[in-house]
Amino acid sequence: MPTTEGLKEKLEEVRCQIDFWRKTRISLQHVLKPTWEAAVELARIGGINPVAAVLGLNYYRLKRKVEVSQSAVAETSKAVSFVELQVKTRQWHVSAVRRTFSGSRSVGSAR
Repeated sequence: MPTTEGLKEKLEEVRCQIDFWRKTRISLQHVLKPTWEAAVELARIGGINPVAAVLGLNYYRLKRKVEVSQSAVAETSKAVSFVELQVKTRQWHVSAVRRTFSGSRSVGSAR
């Protein structure tokens, strides 16, 4: 988990990316996917509202993207949470050493 300083630096970096996008975008162009992904990661750490406010993003859109990313992670982890293995046993016909309750050994063959 990043430190508070690391979080502030990353927020500033993403804020600069969004400001550059706003200045250079063509009308009605969407925010780039890597920028949204960075904002989602920051929102997981710092909270949706503070990150949306600092980055100037729509709170509800950021919230939806965080929820979608969390459900995608949950789906992936559910898919591999349990694996059932079926093991076939073999019957062996060998001489065996059997123990009796008294602890003495007797030799016999198991078939």
